[in-house]
Amino acid sequence: MPRFKNTIVIIVIIVLCTFLIFSSKSWSGGYSAWHEVGPGGGGAVQDFAFDPYDSNRVYLTSDMVGVFVSDDAGDHWRWSSYGAPNQKGGIAVDPSNPNILYVVGREGIYMSTDRAGHWQLIYSKGNGFQGINNVHFPGLENSVFGAPGQSISISSSGIVYVHTVTGDIIISNDRGKSWKCVSTGGRSSVISIIPIDNKNVVAALYRDGIYLSRDEGISWEKTLSSDNGDILALAIHPIKRNVLYALIGRLSNPYSQNRLPAYLFQSTDAGVTWKLAHSFQELDLREGGRRLIDVSSKGTIIILTAKGSIRSTDDGRNWESSNIKGKKDDGFIYDALKGNPDGPHTIYADFRKADTWYMTNMLAAFRSDDDGKTWHYKVEGLREQAYWFARVNPANPDIVIASDLDHGLIRSSDNGNTWHNVIIVNPYEECNQLRFLPEDGTYNVLYALYNHPYPFIAKSADAGKTWSVLKKWENKGYWAMNGMSLTKGDNFPVIYVGEPNIGIWKSIDEGQNWTRTNKGLPRSEEISYIQFLESDKRGYIYAGIASNVKGKGGVYTSRDGGETWFQINKGVESLWPRRGGFEIDPNNPDILWLGAGRAVYKSEDAGMTWEKRIEGVYCSAILVEPGNSDIVYIASYTGGSITEQFTEGIFKSVDGGNYFFKISGDLFRTIGTTYRIQDLEYGWRGQGGIWAAPNGGGLIYTIPPHIQHE
Repeated sequence: MPRFKNTIVIIVIIVLCTFLIFSSKSWSGGYSAWHEVGPGGGGAVQDFAFDPYDSNRVYLTSDMVGVFVSDDAGDHWRWSSYGAPNQKGGIAVDPSNPNILYVVGREGIYMSTDRAGHWQLIYSKGNGFQGINNVHFPGLENSVFGAPGQSISISSSGIVYVHTVTGDIIISNDRGKSWKCVSTGGRSSVISIIPIDNKNVVAALYRDGIYLSRDEGISWEKTLSSDNGDILALAIHPIKRNVLYALIGRLSNPYSQNRLPAYLFQSTDAGVTWKLAHSFQELDLREGGRRLIDVSSKGTIIILTAKGSIRSTDDGRNWESSNIKGKKDDGFIYDALKGNPDGPHTIYADFRKADTWYMTNMLAAFRSDDDGKTWHYKVEGLREQAYWFARVNPANPDIVIASDLDHGLIRSSDNGNTWHNVIIVNPYEECNQLRFLPEDGTYNVLYALYNHPYPFIAKSADAGKTWSVLKKWENKGYWAMNGMSLTKGDNFPVIYVGEPNIGIWKSIDEGQNWTRTNKGLPRSEEISYIQFLESDKRGYIYAGIASNVKGKGGVYTSRDGGETWFQINKGVESLWPRRGGFEIDPNNPDILWLGAGRAVYKSEDAGMTWEKRIEGVYCSAILVEPGNSDIVYIASYTGGSITEQFTEGIFKSVDGGNYFFKISGDLFRTIGTTYRIQDLEYGWRGQGGIWAAPNGGGLIYTIPPHIQHE
């Protein structure tokens, strides 16, 4: 009889495992389709490309994720990334077919045949390519795209030229179907390639010279040596294509005060011969600048310096400075540009419009409509890097508010179809916490904690449209305050804010006065970081403390309004909680989820004891679905290696955390394998869809399979 019972148990286990496996596959497949619903983003904006048949269509890449597209000459931007690489540089439009675009990423060359809607990898470093000039670049044998920002150019007949970090050039004569690699014969990296016509091509080698090919890039000859410095930039007149300019000099360290000489050379015979056009005694050309010179169809030359742009309208003989002008609320942007060590990045003349230019620096894009005399800040929809969170209004799910690194809050009132900047102090804000007023069924009152340009708390009474500042800490530095939570108070909500090396502060009068509530917490010097502050509807407060002192970190709780605290780490192996790795079950406040070290834990007794549910996870976000405690989402970023399944991605459990399966599909290939999901949010719309806020790329949303198939 016992043997029979054991057999039944084994059969039940096999059936259950089979069900879970097939369930996992079906759910994973159903959730593989993620949709972009917010502005994208990614690091330093870099290279432009222009649609030759649509004078308002402009493309822009960044050094992280996604391609930006504008249909109104740069006034507004939207993000398009699906299938595109991360860490990109050059982008180009086929001059004879505007539907075809190419972009270069770390993995290789990507192509779009639908005007940047979707991308596919057409040439990769895994294709067996061995660079001809690799002898000069040890360790780069199969890493020709090993650095972001490799440029790409297309001739009028559709020949594609891509330069590599090895100094070689990759060429396709059949729109990406086949490729060949050629060497210029030089001994330095190629920084620019310009097709003059269907036969002649010029290439600039950084520490070598200018090379000319008269046979579509097959053979090369040097026509200008960089005796006076490095080749820093190359440009061609878009109309008079026999006229070229080369900028030679030295780049200054971003933090150096040295101003070095530079030389502008001109060729009027398609790169065969060169003459000195102008000698600059000192020019502040900073490291990080990728495209420092260009020429407009009117012949105006503009050079980017660390302080802005200088322009010449007489072939480089005389020069004047340009001015950056903007809207009233953009003043902070321009002040920040002065002496910015990142410096300007790229300068582009729009060959379709004689007076239109585009310029970027690390954090912004600018446009000039008067041939480079003045510049205007153009950033609507153009985001810089990361998202801390997305918050959906439960009473009105059309309202979504997200926090964008370096640009404060953005708000949508139409389910994320369009977005608007919410500026409180200046356009360079950074908000890392947003809370609804406790027990307010309208969800119109919100509180936000900002950490740039200095820490401050702001309040909105109209669902996030307008804000007023409640408290400023102008004497404290960037990220001096981290973590904010609210509990119900008598007249105002009780606000709790964490401060590293200090502890936790409490205010009962909307931030006007503060008291420290540290009894039971580690000593101030033992608190390295406040990883999170959360509270439940009973008023229990939970603090995640990171400490470099053994035994002092982990989760602490207060059940008397912050007057006293005590540790609740029983069963938790690592006392280093993850930022974003804490969730209070909205359906049952006794159920808690915690990401700490390389594991995820669950508590069913308000944190008094914990049980490990996942191992091998660097958890960055946890979400329990309102109305159903069995449905749990966990986001993990690259790093966990104990269990391969949980190294990166978004995972879901439908049984309260006993078993998790991956639902992110190819999402991390889209947003980049080194990025993480900072926040997960229940979508309210679509009956169970979720939002994800990655620290690279744009906000993303998925619809459950049972809704997708209806």
